[in-house]
Formats: sequence, structure tokens, C-alpha cells
Amino acid sequence: MASWKDELPKENRYYETDRGVLYKGNSEELLKLFDDNSIDGVITDPPYMYLKHKLDRVFNQELVFSELYRLINNGFLVMFGRGTSFYEWNVICGKLGFKFKEEVIWNKNNLSNPAGAIGRNHETISISLKGKKTLNKIFL
Repeated sequence: MASWKDELPKENRYYETDRGVLYKGNSEELLKLFDDNSIDGVITDPPYMYLKHKLDRVFNQELVFSELYRLINNGFLVMFGRGTSFYEWNVICGKLGFKFKEEVIWNKNNLSNPAGAIGRNHETISISLKGKKTLNKIFL
């Protein structure tokens, strides 16, 4: 019996366990390969698009987040981000039908950008939901 993993390109497999696969590639192309409602949840740290850094890549925000909405089946979208882009993403997701559930501030031990004008030692994380799941009570 073929596995769902066999339907996706092997050359894009970055890391694999018996519980899932981490794919590496252009999200605008890879996301289209997955079936509707086939993913339990997504954790993403998209390019912030203002850092002037080699990791910043312009991407079609509406396309990527609409694909994520199509793929997630009663699960969470967890996004790391900052700056204008981060707030735009949350607005886009809200318009698509994701329901904002929580914001988490992750305090780090080291500065994210020690060469920047303002050193930051935190990361902003938003948690949104497609479906009817609930967050368990946790203490951070």
C-alpha cells in the first residue's frame, strides 16, 4: 500500500520520521501538491521582507496563506514574525476564515539582531485556528 509521502517529490524531503516529513522548497509550489484538509497544523516563520537579509524572500502572501487555509483540517496555524508583514499576515488569515486564538511573546536569552539599531530579545508568535479545536491551558 502506497503512503501519502510517496505522492510528493522525494527531492524536497528535508527530514523524516514515522510521524511526518519536513519538506524544503518554494512554498508557493509545494503547498499545491497536498490534498485539501490533509494537514493537522502548520508552524511557519515566513520571511519578514524588511530585514534586508539573505533570508528575506518576497512571496505571494495571499496565495501561501490561502493554500494553508485549504490544507489545514481542524487545526492550528502558528506563525512567528515581526514588523508590518506579521500584522498583514494576521489580517489576511482573518479574512480567509482563520480565527485568532492567542499571541505569545517568546523571551530569548540572546539578542536576535545584535547589530541592529534596537536589540531584540523576543519573538512574537500568533496562534490561529481553522475549525473547532481549543487550546489547552498552559503556563508560559
